[in-house]
Amino acid sequence: MRVSLFALGLACGSLAQVLMHLTTGELQGKPAIALGLYGASFLFLFIWVGRRGDPFFLPTIAALCGLGVAEIWRIDPSRGWQQVLWIVLGTVVYGVASRFRRWNALADLKYVWALLATILLLITLVFGAEVGGARAWLRIGRFSLQTSEIAKLLVVISLAGHLVGSKEFLASPGRRIGFIRVPSARHLGPLLLMWAVSMMMFVGQRDLGGAILLFGVFVLMLYVASGRFIYLTLGVLLAAAGGAAAYRTFNHVRVRFLVWLNPWQYYETIGYQIIQGLFALAAGGITGTGLGFGSPYLIPAAANDFIFNALVEELGLVGATFIIAMYMILVARGLTWSNAHGDNVAALAGMGLSVLLGLQAVIIIGGVTRLIPVTGITLPFLSYGGSSLISSFAQLGLIHSLSVTAPIPSDETLASEVPAWR
Repeated sequence: MRVSLFALGLACGSLAQVLMHLTTGELQGKPAIALGLYGASFLFLFIWVGRRGDPFFLPTIAALCGLGVAEIWRIDPSRGWQQVLWIVLGTVVYGVASRFRRWNALADLKYVWALLATILLLITLVFGAEVGGARAWLRIGRFSLQTSEIAKLLVVISLAGHLVGSKEFLASPGRRIGFIRVPSARHLGPLLLMWAVSMMMFVGQRDLGGAILLFGVFVLMLYVASGRFIYLTLGVLLAAAGGAAAYRTFNHVRVRFLVWLNPWQYYETIGYQIIQGLFALAAGGITGTGLGFGSPYLIPAAANDFIFNALVEELGLVGATFIIAMYMILVARGLTWSNAHGDNVAALAGMGLSVLLGLQAVIIIGGVTRLIPVTGITLPFLSYGGSSLISSFAQLGLIHSLSVTAPIPSDETLASEVPAWR
């Protein structure tokens, strides 16, 4: 089954590229080389790590990457070529990350990872370049690095190390105020600090998506570690307060909310991108226009922010369901393997990495379909961008390592757990 699943995923990604090249040009030269590199890199990765651990990760990633490369090449061949090269590097990163085992040693350096993440964000704040209204990029010659992609992984690992050691204190009841018990100031402090850091990141870098993603993952990890719903409630309230303050203070936030509420009023200016994205969704219908027969070039920044709309136009509702199902599989399998490790640092880190992937997909898909305001973050494995792609491969590689080392319950253990579960 493992080989069949991998072959199916690789065939899906390869077929998407072949169909795209046949409808838009000839399958020779650079397109053929790119297709060969894509297939060879995933085949090498399967031989390296694919015979151990979760059998669904590699085929799912291969299918998503193949669809992404096909659409990016359709929009801009030079970017499509660069994306393939990033995929080759990403498979190497995945293979290295999947061999990682020393989670406890990683947790011992939790403050080091937090400090490194802070330094990366501060350096970008001072020396970074502004792209799309957000100061989230460091430019070194021709090379650009989105530091928030690295910082978010460091933050998740640091939080896992911190929360696993203080979960008993976090779960303890605090002072009663009305009908709820509020945590003590000592335990509420980290929540307020992370909220302040997220807001500082947003204010300084104007990276709305990164701030929402970082704070959302923190709140969910805090809830899982403590089991107390009050942390989730306070997190939502703090996020709402921060959003309201940002709306009143920053013009670019107000613009995004205005476009979200009524983009048609600003069709020729700030609402043009989201409206073209909605037109693409409508044009796709049930089965789509077919790969290579859509008009993704009408959507500004389609390869980065609106890759989902571009694909849905050509694959329709069927393709949209397929893409969303792929993310659901990755998140569900990641949470399953994290839960199999019990309540140690590996389990909490795996949960955080899985939620990070899922929340990122929810935020960007919700934004481009106008369920929530557009935030400008990338869609994992589909959007163009080396930093995002390498970060996503590292995330899944670390989760893959959990699937390799997860304990397999014996028949006696399962039998003893069934009555308790009932």
